[in-house]
Amino acid sequence: MVRHTTQSEARRAFLKRSLAYVGLPFLYLSGRATAEPVNERLNVALIGAGGRGDAIGAQAAALGNMMACADVNRRSAGIFAAKYRGKCQTFRDYRQMLDSLPDLDAVLIATPDHWHVPMALEAMRAGKAVYCEKPLTLTIAEGRLIGDAVQQSGAVFQVGMQQRSECNDFFLQAVAIARSGRLGDPSKLNIQAGVGTAERGGPFAIADPPSELDYEQWLGTAPYVPYCENRANWRFRWWVDYSGGQITDWGVHHLDIGLWIWGVCPAKIRIEKSGPCTFPLGGVDLPNGRQQVRDYLLGRLPVSAMPASYNVAHEFDVTFRMDDRADGGRFRLTSGINEIIITGERARIRVNRGSLTGKPVEEIRMDRTESERLAEEVETLYGGPRHGHMRNFFDAIAGIAQPIADVGSHLNCVNLCHAANIAMLLDRPLTFLTREDQFEADDEANQLCQRSQAHSNFP
Repeated sequence: MVRHTTQSEARRAFLKRSLAYVGLPFLYLSGRATAEPVNERLNVALIGAGGRGDAIGAQAAALGNMMACADVNRRSAGIFAAKYRGKCQTFRDYRQMLDSLPDLDAVLIATPDHWHVPMALEAMRAGKAVYCEKPLTLTIAEGRLIGDAVQQSGAVFQVGMQQRSECNDFFLQAVAIARSGRLGDPSKLNIQAGVGTAERGGPFAIADPPSELDYEQWLGTAPYVPYCENRANWRFRWWVDYSGGQITDWGVHHLDIGLWIWGVCPAKIRIEKSGPCTFPLGGVDLPNGRQQVRDYLLGRLPVSAMPASYNVAHEFDVTFRMDDRADGGRFRLTSGINEIIITGERARIRVNRGSLTGKPVEEIRMDRTESERLAEEVETLYGGPRHGHMRNFFDAIAGIAQPIADVGSHLNCVNLCHAANIAMLLDRPLTFLTREDQFEADDEANQLCQRSQAHSNFP
């Protein structure tokens, strides 16, 4: 691993001393607590300047020096850099950015999902700390690749799973309540999460890429297909070549909460359909949609056979059996209302990003002793005071905290999301072996753990 310069090491040491000061004041920016600026701050850069990248870039810039951004769309890069009054350089190729800025300490990644792993690997090789938006991977095979790289490099790595540290602590409180036994035996809890439906659409008109976009660079390791406007923008989530749809976008957030409640990822997890699971092609749920997507990903159909249409699961209803016991816990993931319902033999609670409700919650809020107890449980669960997800990342770089959304925890839940997509494509129950990152006795399912566009340039 390439080492930071002496100057960078001195800056990190200074930051560590500064943040460790007990009396450090805080400023609230955009509803998130951040450290008051210090004279020596970490140098950070952003890859993927539009949409989500703009948001996390602003959070990081409040804590560090935003040195640069890289984006294959020069217009997006220019708009982002302009906010920093000439102090933020722009690059089309993120690799050129990494090579040009040896004094860079941390890299933020907010690109389409299929670029996350190659970019994170390159950043770690350059000796940088990494903050990457979720889902971290496009396939199960990528999980082993990135997990090994983090372990071998020792890099500080935070995944953008903000429900672990923000959202008014609603999810943290829900986890603490569920783990405390207030709802019943935690191992027997049934959890249902809705994440909404994916979009339908297509076939879309083929066009020339806009002049400001390097489309081939945007595609990266994905198969080459002609450009259409609905592909290379925020709607990338509805194409299997770049994302896993709502299941990996929102489902990974909620499944993460479920695994946190149980406190362990079982060695074997059974994945079964609980209701309809549809893959649209051409804007409607064609009967052959699932089979065509499956055969394409298995290499039985060329990319030219796929219409220019959204093709991830539109609606879905799958259950993860976390325990072989008949009375063991279950996690059901649907395309319903975006919320989590946690049910035990004693009580039930509901949680989403705007609220936490249920009789146990009301009772706790009315009892000062119980409220104080829950606050202590939340702090223990988190591992200390909470100052926002990005601040936790900066604290981890300074060596005074651990990333609250570490790579290992994230891979546990994102691999299950990938496994759910595979079970739906094959239209049969599957058993996923979480320690081996593969399926039990199912060759087709194991073929779908990886893609033909494996990262040959990123061994």
